[in-house]
Amino acid sequence: QIQVRSSAAAQSLLTGMHRLWKAGSLTDINLLVEGCTFPAHRVVLAAGSCWFAALTDGGRFADSQAPTVDLHDMSAEAFEAVLDYLYEGSTCTTAPLADVGAAAAFLQVTPLLERIGDAMASALRADNCVATWLFATNYALDGLLASCRETAVQFFPELGSSAAALPPHEMRALLAMDEL
Repeated sequence: QIQVRSSAAAQSLLTGMHRLWKAGSLTDINLLVEGCTFPAHRVVLAAGSCWFAALTDGGRFADSQAPTVDLHDMSAEAFEAVLDYLYEGSTCTTAPLADVGAAAAFLQVTPLLERIGDAMASALRADNCVATWLFATNYALDGLLASCRETAVQFFPELGSSAAALPPHEMRALLAMDEL
């Protein structure tokens, strides 16, 4: 028995699906977000998103075979960033990272959510620490949460009134830290 592997084959498949998507060729679903229509391929969506995989799995949901699925609770710009990620393995967007992260979390695109967490950790400052902390808590991004705690300790006096947005148990934990 001979096994043949090629990372070029996987890259060629990704490139081909991306080319078909950009050309609008062979798409089989339209995603409607904030009045914008995004044609896509169910197989790509299901392969990259647990939410879409569940949606399109065997007719269990009313939208399983629907030609158009209306998505709520996310901006078109954030959804487009997620769609780019699914087709390209990367994304470049002007949408707020928290919005893209929330869309990735909703659609269960975990690798993108984790990359968003990494990007947010590298951009931590006193003025965004608390909002980022709440994001990290909401989406169970433990690495980002640890970075937020370190930043909060480092810049505690600069947090000012924004620290009041932390849940009481988080504030108690912060105040109990020896580093303060």
